[in-house]
Order: sequence, then C-alpha cells, then structure tokens
Amino acid sequence: MTESEGAVKPAPSQRWLYSTLPGSMAYGPISTIVILYILYLGGNVIDASYAITLGSLVVIPAAYFWGKVIDKFKREKPQIIISYFGIAIFTAAMYFTNAIVLVVLFYVLVSFFTSANATPLNMLVMENAPADEWHSEFSRLQLMVSAGSTAGYIFSTFVLGLVEIKYLTILLAVIAIPSIIMSVLLISSEPTKIERRAIISNIHVFVTRIFMTPVLFVSKPKISVFKKLFSIGEYRKKKISYLGIIYIGIFMFMLSSGMFNTVYPAGLKNYGLTEFEIFIIITIGIMVQTITFAYSNRFVGRKFNTEILSNTLLLRGVSYMLVGAIFLVAVSRPEFVIVNTILYSLSAGFAYSIYYVISNTMVFKAVGKEHPASKLGIYTAMMNVALLIGALLGGYISYYIGFSVSFFAAGILLLLSIAIFGHAIEAKAANSA
Repeated sequence: MTESEGAVKPAPSQRWLYSTLPGSMAYGPISTIVILYILYLGGNVIDASYAITLGSLVVIPAAYFWGKVIDKFKREKPQIIISYFGIAIFTAAMYFTNAIVLVVLFYVLVSFFTSANATPLNMLVMENAPADEWHSEFSRLQLMVSAGSTAGYIFSTFVLGLVEIKYLTILLAVIAIPSIIMSVLLISSEPTKIERRAIISNIHVFVTRIFMTPVLFVSKPKISVFKKLFSIGEYRKKKISYLGIIYIGIFMFMLSSGMFNTVYPAGLKNYGLTEFEIFIIITIGIMVQTITFAYSNRFVGRKFNTEILSNTLLLRGVSYMLVGAIFLVAVSRPEFVIVNTILYSLSAGFAYSIYYVISNTMVFKAVGKEHPASKLGIYTAMMNVALLIGALLGGYISYYIGFSVSFFAAGILLLLSIAIFGHAIEAKAANSA
C-alpha cells in the first residue's frame, strides 16, 4: 500500500473546513497590524485605541445584522463568500492610504465583514455532522480558525523581517482570496435546514461560535431580563442573580483585556522595539494559546474547581503587572524581549485559554432554560462593550500617564474579577439555600 493509498481523506462534506484557513490567516493578526500601522503613519496610542474601540463597537450591530440575513435567506454559502471578499477588499484598501482616519474606517469594515462568517460556518458543521459528532467537529473548526490565525502571525513576523508593515496589508488581502475560491467550490448552495437558535442549544457549538466572533444575538435581548440579572433590590436582599455576578466578573476580565491588548503593541513600539520584534513576542504567545486551546477544548462542559479559575486569573493579572514593572526597570534589549515573551505567553497564551473554557462553561450552565437567547445576547454584548471601553481607557491612560500604569490597572482589574467570581459562588450557595 502506498502512502497516498493509506492516507485518511476527509469526508467530502467536511472539506469546506479547510476554506477557513486562509481567511483566518488574513484577519487573525489584523488588530495588531492596525495598531502598529497607525503608529507607522505617525499616529499615537489614542488613535490606535479609537480604531480598536470602533472595531469592537461595530461587531455588536454587525452580529445582529448578519444573524437576520442568515435567517431571511437561509443560505450559508453567499454570506461566507461575502465575508471573505469584504475582508480581502478592505485589508487591501489599507495599503493605498496614508490617512489614519481611513485606516480606522477600513479596519472597522474588516471587523464588520469578519462578523458575517461565524454563524454560517457553525451552522454548516451542525448540518453536515451528526449531533453525536458535534464535539469533535466543532473542535476541528476551532482548531482550523486558531491555526489559521497563528499561521497569519507567523507569516506576518516573517514578512516584517523583510519589508515595511505597509506591504503586509496587501499580502494578507491576497492570502484571503483562496478562502473565497474554496468557499465557492466546496460549500453547498443548498438552503440550510438548521435554525440559528440551535447554536445556543449545545455548549460545544456555543463555545466555538463565541471564539470566532464574541457577539451573538439569536433574538433581541429583553430589557426585563437585563433588569432581573442586575437588580439592585435583589442585591440588597442578597438574592442577586448568580449569573449576573458571573457577567460582572467577565466584564471586568474583558475590560482588562481591552485595556492591555490595545496598548501593549504600542507600548513595545514606544520602548523602541521594531515591528518584527513585537510580532515575535505576540506570535509566540498566540502559538502557546493555540496549543493550550487544542488541549483545553476537551474539557468544555465539564465541572471545574473554581480554584482553577482563580489561579488562571491570578497568573494573568500578575503577568500584566510584571509587564508594567519591566517597562520601568533598566534592562538590556534582549532581556526585555525575553521577559515580555514569557509573560505574554503565560497571560495571553496559557491563562487565557484555560479561562476561556471555564468561564464560557460556567455561563452556559448558569443560563438555564428561561430566556436563554436574551441572557446569552446580553452576555456577548457586555463582553464587547467591556473590550471597547477598555481599549479607550487604555489609550488615554497610556498617553497621558504612562504605559506601565495601563498594565498595572489591567492587572488590578483581573484581581478584582477574582473577588467577584468568589462572590458569585457565595451567591449561588445563598440562592440555593
């Protein structure tokens, strides 16, 4: 038997999964590239924070809009093709302008079109795989997207060692084109038989969907549900919703993430590192994240010891504060790069991946059967609002006070989230008593 005869070929119905790789390569590193590109054009960290803030903001209405589109037309293929086409066009457009305001606009449009493919890709998995295989198939989809993003960072690092960052945008746009072609050839044109609401019926589907685009509206969230989650009266009676407290803890986490991730590349640039060196640090962290995700995904839906959650938050928070400290200490350039690589890999790579699985499992299990669509819509919207607020705060704090202050503040927010999650456990015990 030859090697080719013995190779296991993917089922024809699932070959479309490979179409996600080039697109993920193109938009995976785009936020980091936009931050550094704005600095390259003469902008500052506040300009970069505006870009990330607006990119996070547009994802909220985009998720609602694209959800309605798939509901109306019942076809995944056109929406996926439009998504990759929009990513390619507006990433390429960045190459042809030196105006920061246009770079920000094009990034916002890339974010808008990136939001279009998450739901139909998840629906394709549900449609083409038996329910008892969803766990493994959604793990494959998440691995494809994560691996594509990692490959995008590796490619970007290599390119930045050779040319200026401006040329990277056009190269990433070209990389997105195979996803358009593969989607045309490999994805069925048949109308979908899956209802979008099915995404919130299975934890593996939900976790993968949120990983791809962190906003999900299956239906319009109800104000009454929001009020019940965060009722001051119930809090005074010590009967505040366990789920509401979890949301607050996650809000603090995302606020911290938005603050740190937006200003970190700018801080490294301000310290004197080149784009190539910055991408080495971030790429290694993303590689650690991908490897950890591949391992931690098998634990989706399982019961966790809350101590694990606290430890991952503590590791991430302490790492952030140590990054702030290293910015204040006189060290050699190689030492600075090595220490940042280790700390970023621990916080953005290892700790984030473990936290992501645990927190989303907690949310999914706590939502219950009453108004799950509204509760999950509120959850994902709150996450993105926290990201955009954090990005804006981080930009202003870094510009007017200092990058180290932003990193310390991000770390402190994570320590506060540990206390909030601890309070959530107490609330759960009190409510069940």
